[in-house]
Amino acid sequence: MKKIFIALFVPLIACSQSLPHVNKPNPNDIKIDERCENCGGLYESPVPFSQLNEIDTVSCFNEPGPKLYVSGIVYQKDGKTPAADIILYFYHTDQTGVYPKRGNEKGYARDHGYLRGWLRTNAKGEYHIYTLRPGSYPDSRNPAHIHMVVKQPGVEAYWIEDFFFADDPLLPGSSDVSRNPRGGNGVLTIEHKNGMQVARRNIWLEWM
Repeated sequence: MKKIFIALFVPLIACSQSLPHVNKPNPNDIKIDERCENCGGLYESPVPFSQLNEIDTVSCFNEPGPKLYVSGIVYQKDGKTPAADIILYFYHTDQTGVYPKRGNEKGYARDHGYLRGWLRTNAKGEYHIYTLRPGSYPDSRNPAHIHMVVKQPGVEAYWIEDFFFADDPLLPGSSDVSRNPRGGNGVLTIEHKNGMQVARRNIWLEWM
């Protein structure tokens, strides 16, 4: 409980948006997706994967808007064994529903914008994300969401079900939400604690 208390009240890591190309795909990794558009953004982590930890705070967190804290445990395919050293890459829109740019973006940031981050699960499979809650795409019926890409040892990066919000009025009946979501249910139930929206999502790996 002590560790969760610290993570909940003191966001620790701020993401850089530099692009040093310190991480590269392994051509020998098992492919489980024939096509994974934009999964390459995972390899644009500003530091080597080995230097990532389980906490990431997106650069917008201290700006005005609804603060969001999402945590969970990544499990192996059996749904019981915590999976350590799993790389997670996420990105999302701002509150107006656009992927914001600063004008100097390179690589996948030209599409994903700068509201993105990278994590590596700890020995207990835990991860923690601090950000602002995103908005739906302008003039659309798409629910607001957070994209998530997973990289596990020996397997190519792959998508899991987006993170959605149970209280989103656009969610009911949306075709965006899969009936058989990869990685487990992605619909977040929001609680309000200490001035933040707080949610939990556990993730099940596709291969391990």
